Amino acid sequence: ERKKDADAEARRLERHKETGSLTVPSKDGVGTYLRRWLKEVMRGRLRARTWSDYDGVLRRYVEEPREDAPPFRSIRMDRLTPEAIQSLYHHLQEKQGLSPRTVRSLHAVIRQGIAHAARTGAAARNVADLVVLPKQQRREVKAMSPEQASAFLEAARADRYYPLWCVLLTGGLRPGEALALRWPDLD
Repeated sequence: ERKKDADAEARRLERHKETGSLTVPSKDGVGTYLRRWLKEVMRGRLRARTWSDYDGVLRRYVEEPREDAPPFRSIRMDRLTPEAIQSLYHHLQEKQGLSPRTVRSLHAVIRQGIAHAARTGAAARNVADLVVLPKQQRREVKAMSPEQASAFLEAARADRYYPLWCVLLTGGLRPGEALALRWPDLD
């Protein structure tokens, strides 16, 4: 049976070779591969802020991790397993105290990079899809009462950002939304 399996695999590889679709998985380390992917593939496709966020999580948690972190960056792409990724995430949460949201941000970068590797043949498949992510806790938002909002605005009246505080409280906007407003947006 093993000979039969080996013969079938040899025929499959020969077909891929003949059609030009045979690719060899990358032997680069995960850190090296992801950095090249981010620089060469994603740089022009992401907004500057998004690229900076991707660059930051990749550098902090993959390329320049703490000394006690698992040796994730040096694992060869052709030997990367879901368990290696899971181990990194476990370490980041349990030993470094990272929030589920930060781990999920790192996962988004790793998953996209490995998806690219799978599309181009640098990886056999996207093993990041097999990882169990930490559950994100939802925090209950506590809104100010009308009395608290009035007291806040009264105390902030002399503040140079008083108009911003009024817009935030009365419009229900998030800070980024309020800061992005322009005069044409107002009625």
